[in-house]
Amino acid sequence: MSAVLSSWQELAAGKSSVYVGVDRLDAVGPDTVKFLHSLLSQNMSDLAVGSGAWTFLLQPQGKVTSFAYARRLGDEHIVLLTEAGFGVALHAALSRYRIRTKCELALSLSSSASVSFVDRVPTFSVSQTPEPFTGAEGPTVYNTARIVSGWPAQPNEINEATIPNETGVLRQSVDFTKGCYVGQELVERIDSRAATTPRRLVRLVDFVGGDATSEQSDLDLLTSKGTELHAVADAPSAPGEAGNAELSEAIVPQAKAIGVLMSIVRSSPAVGGFSALAYVTRAVRDESQVAIAGTSWFATVMVLRNDVHAPTGAPVGVRSTATMGKKA
Repeated sequence: MSAVLSSWQELAAGKSSVYVGVDRLDAVGPDTVKFLHSLLSQNMSDLAVGSGAWTFLLQPQGKVTSFAYARRLGDEHIVLLTEAGFGVALHAALSRYRIRTKCELALSLSSSASVSFVDRVPTFSVSQTPEPFTGAEGPTVYNTARIVSGWPAQPNEINEATIPNETGVLRQSVDFTKGCYVGQELVERIDSRAATTPRRLVRLVDFVGGDATSEQSDLDLLTSKGTELHAVADAPSAPGEAGNAELSEAIVPQAKAIGVLMSIVRSSPAVGGFSALAYVTRAVRDESQVAIAGTSWFATVMVLRNDVHAPTGAPVGVRSTATMGKKA
């Protein structure tokens, strides 16, 4: 097993940490907590010094501007960490609201941060001052661990067209008791009505149908963001077995795609040893199988562990009656 394959397992299990490169935005000043609390989806007022939490910065219409990890380093000092390349957008968006506010914003690109996983949720630690990132293997190990753990990231699973309710990380990134913040109305309305979004982020596991030869020939489509997913009438149960890849017209009229692949990594050296994240329509049921378009491969849909669970066999994103209307 390669170093990456063994390292991601330790990382995802919470047994190790790695260093990755992030964009770092330091917010410092007496108005820092109040300023960020009024804008971000997470409760900044209750964030203790030395602790952290995931948060969204939304557009007024409720779509995502930034998905960031907030860590409080002092009474007047909060650091926001984004995927590399997305700090500029966060800095620009926050700066537009910084009027007569005693909060200075300082952006550091490609800064170093230590990441570990707690209950399959990534958490970041940083030094008091920015340090440049110079590592190599860490980002690959982290990316594998996050995909297997069902954790989205910009730009693959989250972009400016995304709404928080479809990402599977709503409960870890939004505080429903804190009061107003930018873009709150759409998020709250969907949640309060226990509504389903048109699409949901899910995990794809148990890749079957192909063999070692087809794995190589299908590799470009199998590992490409944007590859379509289709419903199937029947699918194989193991790698190398033949399956009926005909589309089920009862589920997908006129061969319309029911999902799209967003991220995929090799999580095992075995044939078909892949894990992936994909968006699927709300009609797709948990634990159903989908066909990877243009390939001989099938995969099983799994509701994200981080989200409100749908009962087995129910459409992805639908809450059970036991959780309907409750805040997790």
